[in-house]
Amino acid sequence: MNETAWRHYAEPHWPRFYRYEVAEPGLRLARNRYGFSPAARGTAWIGMALVIGRHAYCVKWAYARLRREDDRG
Repeated sequence: MNETAWRHYAEPHWPRFYRYEVAEPGLRLARNRYGFSPAARGTAWIGMALVIGRHAYCVKWAYARLRREDDRG
């Protein structure tokens, strides 16, 4: 029997750059990623952020979307 499954995926767009203030200052690099959950499978990597001091400098190159898929298993 086929069941409908939801899967995360990235929908690319032109890169957008932005900056915002963070609560925890420091130096770190982070990925903006939507991950596996009980309701939806797969992961979508949509951007990155570099935190320097009290500011995060970010680039986002995709939207996180959900897609319905038929489970063949």
